[in-house]
Amino acid sequence: MFESMALSCLIFLPAFFALLILSNKALTHHGFVIGLLSSAISLLLSLYIASHVPFSGEYVFQESGSWWLEGIDYRLAVDGLAASLIVLTAVIFPLCILSVQKIKKMPHMIALLLLLQTTIFGVFSAQDLVLFYLFFEASLIPMYLIIGIWGGAGRIAAGFKFFLYTLAGSLLMLVAIIYIYRQVGSTAFYDIMAYNFSFEQQKWLWLAFFSAL
Repeated sequence: MFESMALSCLIFLPAFFALLILSNKALTHHGFVIGLLSSAISLLLSLYIASHVPFSGEYVFQESGSWWLEGIDYRLAVDGLAASLIVLTAVIFPLCILSVQKIKKMPHMIALLLLLQTTIFGVFSAQDLVLFYLFFEASLIPMYLIIGIWGGAGRIAAGFKFFLYTLAGSLLMLVAIIYIYRQVGSTAFYDIMAYNFSFEQQKWLWLAFFSAL
């Protein structure tokens, strides 16, 4: 039963703890401890998931459900590469939280880091292009706030440029995703991989994704 929702738990657990920190003043004072607790649970979950990934390259911990247009679904799964990146993310974030414990407005920084962790886990777990795009774009929000609030001199301009340039590149990726959906009738990774795109189509789609990534 747990395996059928393990990835969703991993993805949204940091966001849940972030909302706890932001929604209650009493909990805000314990933001550092809550952040470490969240990151520790995420690390254990990531290790559990990685330990169950076979060497065959098979996708495991698959989740799916209809949630929008036909052919655009909530799909999650991981293979060995994705699981490795998830574990790496889970290892890095406790170190990030430890490194910010003495800055001003520390609980709010930790909450934003946890929200960022949710988006990164989502990017590595998504098996649908639209879901991948949503997680990818959502990561801009905490990043923009972190740069704009805690950055150095010129942080407002730097945050705005970061947000603007990344969003502009992502618009081309969005156009490519819409084109793929119109061609394939689905944005699921396995449907796209099975579709026979021409070399010309592949070239322009690659350029659109490269502009964003």
